[in-house]
Order: sequence, then C-alpha cells, then structure tokens
Amino acid sequence: MQGFSTVGTFLFPAIAGALMLSERPKEFLGLKKFTQPIWLVIILLAISSYSMGALSDLLYRFSAAVPMPEFLASWRDGLEKNQAFMLEQYQSILNMQSPLEFVVVLIIMALFPAVAEESLFRGVLQPLLGKHLNKHAAIWISALIFGLLHNQYFAFLSITILGALMGYLREWTQSLWIPTILHFFNNATIVVMVYFFSYDYSAALTEGQAVSSLESMALIALLALSMALLYNLGRRNLAKSESK
Repeated sequence: MQGFSTVGTFLFPAIAGALMLSERPKEFLGLKKFTQPIWLVIILLAISSYSMGALSDLLYRFSAAVPMPEFLASWRDGLEKNQAFMLEQYQSILNMQSPLEFVVVLIIMALFPAVAEESLFRGVLQPLLGKHLNKHAAIWISALIFGLLHNQYFAFLSITILGALMGYLREWTQSLWIPTILHFFNNATIVVMVYFFSYDYSAALTEGQAVSSLESMALIALLALSMALLYNLGRRNLAKSESK
C-alpha cells in the first residue's frame, strides 16, 4: 500500500503534468541528460548522501531547541501526533526478517520515493515555477512544499534543505537523474543500516543522531566539497553540450 500510495500521489501526477506542459516530456523532466563521468558523479552523490547526516543532525537540534509560541502549541501537538503515527508505520515496514523483505523494502522506501517524488518536485514543479519566478525562488518553494508534505515536525528543516540541495543539482546539471540518485542513496542508507546494523530509525528521528561537533564540521565540509564538484561537473557538461 505504501508503494501504491507513493506512485499514485507523486509519479502519476508528474507524468501527467509533463505530458500536458510540454511536447517533449522527457526533456522537460530532465531525463535526456546525465552528467559525465558517471563513475565520479555516483561517488560524489554517495559522499553527499553520507555526509548529509551531520547537517540533518544540526538542523534537527536547532528545530528542537526553538520554542514555539503558546498560541501555536495545539498545532505543534497535532504535528507531533501525525509524526508519531507515521513513525509507527515506517517501523512496521522496516521490520525486515529476510533478504527478500530487505529488497522489497528497499524498493518501497528508497527507489519508489526517489523516482516518484523527484519526478514531481524537481521534474515538474520546479521547472514550472521557474517559468514565472527566478531559479532560486523556484528551487526553495519546491523544497518547502517537499518538506511540508513529509509531515515530520522536527525533521522539516532538514528535509527542506535536502530538497533545496536536490533542486540545485537539478538546476546545475539540467538532469533529473542526479537528484533522483541522491534521494535514493539518502533513503537506501536508512534501510541498509536498519537491516544490517540494527539502526533505530525511530530513535534517530525523535532524539537526533548525536554527531560530535568535530565530526559534524568535517562531514559538512565534505558535503560542501562534493556539492561544489558536482556543480563544476554539471556546468562543464552543459557548456560542452551547448558548444556542439
């Protein structure tokens, strides 16, 4: 049901939107380009996904430390109840007892969301907004909606920032493949850690990951470096394609 919900909510509207908005839907979505060299792009995306955990940890701690005004307390309570319900669902899905279940959960929790959500947010919504707004506004509005729809109160900032990073990758490379792979790596890391290393996903979301300050600085610097290299590769590839 989770897989059907993801595909029906995000992928089908994205495909329908691309078909309605462009005579060349593959080009509109950004499916006709892939930044080269592929091996280096994959390595940089894997590094970005791994190092993003430190940034998510800092943003989580910031969100938890910011006091909410009293008149918004009931709103916060509702969000926290929704998040608790969602975590229960995720915990039941992540209860993998066999290699086959691991593969199925990897597809449902990592592959489907990466393909479906990126198709809608970075494939359709961001380019559509970009026709009427500047590219930065299009990226951040898409990321904000992306964060809101995940319905995770304390993780809202980290999810929104992740959405913005994927939006800039889409803009820099003019390819949907790049943010989709990063999204897949980000989600797949959780599934792999739960299955192979008994990672407590629920506790990580509700208590933070407790990354040390030194480790956080090193990982955030690594994230910045990998994103800078992806930016340079994307610009170089686009310049080559325009010169042909």
